[in-house]
Amino acid sequence: MELWKELLSSYVGILSLLTIVVAAGMVGYCVWLFVKKAREAEEAERRASGRLAAR
Repeated sequence: MELWKELLSSYVGILSLLTIVVAAGMVGYCVWLFVKKAREAEEAERRASGRLAAR
């Protein structure tokens, strides 16, 4: 608990915490975007292979 008080008692601590939160958010967004694009590519590949098999 003492560490939290020390961290939030100065501008440097607050900026450090903000930096950590923003960096974690960016990592989360990049992972979400990667998974989304991978699923879209897989779905497009399935659709394309389905069309080729029907011909």
